[in-house]
Amino acid sequence: RPEFALLPRNRRIGYLPQDLIGLKSNIELISYLKEKSGIAKLEHSLKACEEHLTSLSAESNKYQTALKKYEKISNLFEHRGGYTFSTQAHKVLKGLGFREKDFTRQCTEFSGGWKMRIILASILLSSPDIVLLDEPTNHLDTESLEWLEGWLLNFTGTIIVISHDQYFMDKLMTQIAELAHQKLTIYQGNFSYYLKEKIKRQELLQKEVKNQQEKIAKTQAFIERFRYKNTKAAQVQSRIKMLEKIQIVKIDKAPKKAAIYFPKCPRSGDIVVSAENLAKEYEKIVVFSDLNFTLHRGEKIALVGVNGAGKSTLSRLISKRERPTVGTVHLGHKVNLAFFSQESSENLNYNNSIWEEISDESSSMTTGERRNLLGAFLFSGDAIYKPISVISGGEKSRLALAKILMQESNFLILDEPTNHLDIITKELFQRALLKYSGTILIVSHDRFFLDNLITRVIEIRDGKIYDYPGNYSYFIE
Repeated sequence: RPEFALLPRNRRIGYLPQDLIGLKSNIELISYLKEKSGIAKLEHSLKACEEHLTSLSAESNKYQTALKKYEKISNLFEHRGGYTFSTQAHKVLKGLGFREKDFTRQCTEFSGGWKMRIILASILLSSPDIVLLDEPTNHLDTESLEWLEGWLLNFTGTIIVISHDQYFMDKLMTQIAELAHQKLTIYQGNFSYYLKEKIKRQELLQKEVKNQQEKIAKTQAFIERFRYKNTKAAQVQSRIKMLEKIQIVKIDKAPKKAAIYFPKCPRSGDIVVSAENLAKEYEKIVVFSDLNFTLHRGEKIALVGVNGAGKSTLSRLISKRERPTVGTVHLGHKVNLAFFSQESSENLNYNNSIWEEISDESSSMTTGERRNLLGAFLFSGDAIYKPISVISGGEKSRLALAKILMQESNFLILDEPTNHLDIITKELFQRALLKYSGTILIVSHDRFFLDNLITRVIEIRDGKIYDYPGNYSYFIE
């Protein structure tokens, strides 16, 4: 709890946490949303009031009291969208990527990413005054993300977002609050404005520091020069008091930017991957079929599509984590593959410390380079000696990604690598990938990250693939 906080009464807050909290409700999706939004409780209260009214005489005082209670609950039910709830729930669920047949599924049947969407849907349907979202874009595909942006743009309440999605913040935010050095600094504008304004403020602060130091130096020189002259005694004392009262302008030290470097990348053959007549089914459900494509040395490719299209499945087939139902995947001459997914953190040795895990990894990296890599992924100081068993899920994911980057590979397959990276680390990671001379296949919905990195987009849609030469903006157009 905070030491002190002010919040107006009767404000409804919708909070989406970054890490999944228990969603163990063994009820249908629509019923869960009705329950979490408070509509189910209001419906129950209305029904109880109606039954109570029918048991009373219309002429009695108790009837009038019960009628007023019924009207109050009815007005609240209408204000909270109770009469249109089913229509709105269907609209929100479809916007977030759910299909009609999902509406009657049990909540426990959904995977982690979809459970996050369920929680998000329950927030949007609860008629909140304040929406507090911690990394809301992590589990959304491009279509769902664009829908959410539209919903939030039309929302008349207050939105507070913790995010590393620069496009998302540019489109929606009107203020940026930066928390650094135990201080909160407000910038009146979107994220691009914040970046420019922060540089301007730093430059002005540097000038202010320089001017103040010059003024202090001149004052000290005057004091030393005339300290022992009686005729200047009053002026000297005045300047001494002035120095005692002066508030020194300080510039907070910017955090050191550690660079990310890949080990030397061995050269592969020109054809890195060739897929022929590729198909995958799970329990007679066809994910995709008859896929044919070739990846060439040095290409940086984005693999995109709506959630459930088969992006992660295809990446696992290429990396040989799974076998296709039909067809073949051939890796080219001297291809050394490294694969990262959100499940990679499960392969960490939880008995190790962070440093032991990195030290145990076979790599040509020196001890200093390993420490530098950890620093780039926000592990520094004594924190690197923490047991892996006690660090957060996001930290485990970053550590697993750092280990992947230590391998002497020439073909990287990265499935949502930026989900747990802050903006600075993401920028360092992007720079390293731009310099990487091998081949990259990346599954991501991070538009800013992709746009400045990739040269080709492969989209999976309706079980087929569509090839777009160019960056992500070209693909969207």
